[in-house]
Amino acid sequence: MMGKYLLLWVVVLSIPACSVFSGRAGVNGYEVVSEPQANQDTATALDIVFIYRKELLAQLPDNAPQWFLNRAVIEGKFDTQMDVLSIEIPPGDLIPKTKLKGKQKNAKAVLLYANYLNAAAQQPINVSAFTIPQIILQPDKILVIETGTSLFRRLFKK
Repeated sequence: MMGKYLLLWVVVLSIPACSVFSGRAGVNGYEVVSEPQANQDTATALDIVFIYRKELLAQLPDNAPQWFLNRAVIEGKFDTQMDVLSIEIPPGDLIPKTKLKGKQKNAKAVLLYANYLNAAAQQPINVSAFTIPQIILQPDKILVIETGTSLFRRLFKK
């Protein structure tokens, strides 16, 4: 019986390692939940940035206002090293689980920039460790969990 549990743990622990050993982020899709009153009751622009060279991470802005101000220049400069998926979502809306397509699945890292009004929520979020991140837009912050995490755990994670 102990052998079955040990084998199960080995299998469970090796799944995230697959993306680590392959050198790519583990992201295969995303979901966005915009709670009522999200971003102080303002529509939120989200950019999901798929990075194909890890060295690029150090060259990207460390806050969302700088990202959105300079996005066109950054995209022009690094057009073959990254892709940007831009989304706008109003409070109280949902973008259901969406699978990534083509080259995006091979990204080495995946960052999320959101044009939040609250300065504390303006930092880029690295979602590379998630398989299908659920991006939850709250009134003054952004929460990212793995899609499928129970509601009970999500409520008490705040």
